[in-house]
Amino acid sequence: MRGGERGFALYGVPDGEYELQGQIDNGSENAAASLPRPVVVKGSDVTGIDVALAPLGSIAGRVILEGFAESQRQPECNDKRPPATDEVVVVDRVDINPKGRERFNSSLMSPTEGAPDEKGEFKIYGLWAGRHRIETRLPSENWFVRSITISSAPRRQTDVAIDGFAVASGEHVQGLTVTVAAGGGAIRGKVVASSAGITLPTALRVHLIPAEADAADASVRFFEAAVDNDNRFSISNVAPGRYLILARAVPDQDYQERVIRPAAWDASARVSLRIDARAANTAVEIAPCRQVNEYVLKYTPASREKR
Repeated sequence: MRGGERGFALYGVPDGEYELQGQIDNGSENAAASLPRPVVVKGSDVTGIDVALAPLGSIAGRVILEGFAESQRQPECNDKRPPATDEVVVVDRVDINPKGRERFNSSLMSPTEGAPDEKGEFKIYGLWAGRHRIETRLPSENWFVRSITISSAPRRQTDVAIDGFAVASGEHVQGLTVTVAAGGGAIRGKVVASSAGITLPTALRVHLIPAEADAADASVRFFEAAVDNDNRFSISNVAPGRYLILARAVPDQDYQERVIRPAAWDASARVSLRIDARAANTAVEIAPCRQVNEYVLKYTPASREKR
C-alpha cells in the first residue's frame, strides 16, 4: 500500500502456489492482520484480491521468581545462581484443537514471545482471536513453573494453566502472572522395548504424570518430550515430586503436525494418560535441583495402540 491508498501490487511473482497475508503495525497495540489465503499464479496476473485486516490482541503481565526458604534448601541447590527475571522468555501459543475442526493454517500456530524487563513485566503483541496458552523458556533447568494465573477480580487469581485464556479480536488482556520457582529437576534416558516381540513406534513421546491424586488436573505438573532417533529423551525444568512415567506412540494425525499440541492441554487426554500410567505402574522421584540420568524406560503399547 502506498500513502493513503488501500490498493497493493506485487510484481515479478513466478508461477506457483502461494499464501497471501496482510499485516500493519506489527509489534504494537495497533497491529492488525488478515488470515492467510491461497493464491495460484499461472501464466497471468491475479487481480481482484481483497485482504480483510482484523485487529490483533495482546497480553500483559509479569514474571515472579520464588527462591528457596532456607529451611527448604537442598545441598544440590547451594551453588545454583538465581536468574534475573529478564532471563525468562514468556511464549504465547494459540491453542488450536484439530478434533472435529478444519485444519488451521500452520502460520497461525507460530508462537509469539516476550521477554520481561528487570521488574518482571512483559507484553506480547500480535495475538489472534481464540484460546491461548502460555509456555516458558527458563535460563536453567534448576527452575520450574509453579503457576500461571490471570487476575479475574480484585485480589483473585484464576488458574489459566489448565484451560488457557480467551483473547477476542483486538483485546488487550492484562494481569497475567507467571510464577517461576527454584528447585527444578530433570530426567534423561532411553526408551527400550519391554520384550523381544515389541517394536518401538516411529514416533514416541515420554510423559511425566503427577502421581499425587490432588495434582490430577495440575497441567503445570505434566511434562512430555519427543524421543529422538537414538530412542533417547530429555525432560528438564520439572517441579519436584513423585511422577508416573511412560512412553506413548504419537497418533498419526498428530505426527503430521508441525507443532504437536501437548496432551496436558486436553482434559480427556490427562485422564487417559493417568489411566495408562497407573496400568504401567512405573514411578520416578524428581528431587529439587537433581538430574536423573541414564534412566531406562520400558515401552509397552497401550491396549488402544494394539488395535
